[in-house]
Amino acid sequence: MNGKFGIFAIPDSKQFASDVCKSLKIDLGKLTFKDFSDGEWHCQFQQNIRGMDVFIIASTQPPIDHWFQLWIAIDAAKRAKARRITAVIPYYGYARQERKSEPRVPITAKMVAIFTEKVGAHLILTMDLHAPAIEGFFEIPVDPLWAADTILESMIPTLSGRIIAVAPDHGAAKTVGGIAKRYNWPLRIIDKNRPEDNKVDKAILHCSVVDGICVIIDDLIDTAGTICSAVAELLSEGAKEVHVMIPHAVLSGSALERISESKVTKIWIADTIKLKKTHKKIKVVSVSSLFGKAISNIHNEESISSLFPK
Repeated sequence: MNGKFGIFAIPDSKQFASDVCKSLKIDLGKLTFKDFSDGEWHCQFQQNIRGMDVFIIASTQPPIDHWFQLWIAIDAAKRAKARRITAVIPYYGYARQERKSEPRVPITAKMVAIFTEKVGAHLILTMDLHAPAIEGFFEIPVDPLWAADTILESMIPTLSGRIIAVAPDHGAAKTVGGIAKRYNWPLRIIDKNRPEDNKVDKAILHCSVVDGICVIIDDLIDTAGTICSAVAELLSEGAKEVHVMIPHAVLSGSALERISESKVTKIWIADTIKLKKTHKKIKVVSVSSLFGKAISNIHNEESISSLFPK
């Protein structure tokens, strides 16, 4: 696309957006938000965006305010005659509500997709969707990014020994299997029975990990129950170290306490969600440069898949 492009952000995504802009050697665009005493939000672009290729960065955790801030920013950009609007959503809130898991419940992941599209977004740029089928909830193009190679580039030099890729459940096996194949690592799968939301009944290791360095790979960590259960099981089976590689760190409830009490060696995460506090067992690897490259490619009508290994 010819012409100018600009990157803007909702309040909690400004640091990430600033890092994206730094990778592109441009300034972050001026977009202000105000919350009124009654809970309503207001936003305004503080510069002319008419005819501009606009990218609005909004990581939607926690979801309610962040999704709404994104929507009003998209609407403002549309009414200001932006030429094209890309919603950049590093973490897609409500992604775990992508299907009817029981009677009389909503499919909220589709609801927010509909709202985002209807309010005026032309493109979606996101990362490591919990359910790839969410791409099909949109009628507009969706470009997914993956954090694994960026995080592993920082992680692997710190590991010394036989590395084993571990899928925390069968649902993650395909993704983790692809990573294991690419890096020539053996693959292990853990079974879990989940009787209630966010609670793990048991973890059963299928194959030996004796004296190995296990890397558990998943898309997000929430209450950390699943991960800490898996860590304990792997260590009980003789693993030397257990690392965790997860792009999205939701870390709700007692997650940090569970991590502190666990014997996990290190949890490697991306900066797709703003952390409330640092933790000695958590290492943050920035994916802002990857998003910067993707934004540049989108603006220049170049391939996104070229950013990833075949």
